[in-house]
Amino acid sequence: MKKNPLTYGGSQQLRDPFVMEFPVGSGNYIMYFVAVDSLTGSAEDMAVGAATSTDLIHWSALAKPFAATERPTFQGHTHVVESPHVFRRNGQWWMPYTVGNDEVFFEANPNADPTDVAADHWSNPVWLRGVSEGRPAELQYWHASEHFGSGSSEWLAAWDDAAISIDIKGMFPTDSVGVDSLLLDCPPKPPVAGIGDPQGLPGQLRLVVMRPHLGSADVGLRMEVPWRTPVRLAVYDLAGRRLATLVDWELPAGVTDVKWSGADDGGIRVPSGMYFVRLSCAKGARASKVVMLR
Repeated sequence: MKKNPLTYGGSQQLRDPFVMEFPVGSGNYIMYFVAVDSLTGSAEDMAVGAATSTDLIHWSALAKPFAATERPTFQGHTHVVESPHVFRRNGQWWMPYTVGNDEVFFEANPNADPTDVAADHWSNPVWLRGVSEGRPAELQYWHASEHFGSGSSEWLAAWDDAAISIDIKGMFPTDSVGVDSLLLDCPPKPPVAGIGDPQGLPGQLRLVVMRPHLGSADVGLRMEVPWRTPVRLAVYDLAGRRLATLVDWELPAGVTDVKWSGADDGGIRVPSGMYFVRLSCAKGARASKVVMLR
């Protein structure tokens, strides 16, 4: 792996680091990153590489990259690979990454070693949207995914360049026997015998930022909740500090509109800048950015 001035119009590429401790509690760390694969002799093709460390300061790169990340997808040749991360799920290591500034794919490896670079030990690239139940349309706009949680509480977050927001979706099992099939959303509302769902209720958790009128100090926020549930709607700054809690109680199924005045919980108006609004409940969360102008 090496930096290469021919990729991305002259800018060098050794980026998108993801660090995890493995085994947990051992003090040993693995950093995954992307760079041009110098071993292939190509001046353009990127791949995922990795390095190890015991102190987070000194790193030793693996002798070879994960060559499997250079394999073509059904969309064609893989030229640019970005934003890798690795996690354990269903007895396999999953390695999602973004291909060609476009959609998220992943590969899976059942071996115990997450630094196993042998291409034939990893599955062919799997299209994340293709194995997600219902093929959620917003996944076609996902980039730079990130996994967090474990066991029964697992989540994927990603940048959605259509909504200009960060999407957060829970990962849940489906009835499929395929280990790569998943429900990437909030679970649907349980059916009630003899009673149909009311008309007009949303099918999934949503958060929409409604543009304020010119000169208005308020920002409109619309929540769509598919079932009655306690929710929290809060505003955060770019450092992740919670500034204001707008809703922290049970909402009925359907649409609820609230406004943010641009003030924190102490009543002090926040300065101009970018903020994030996050809607969360027991089964999922949504986040979106808000630009406040004074």
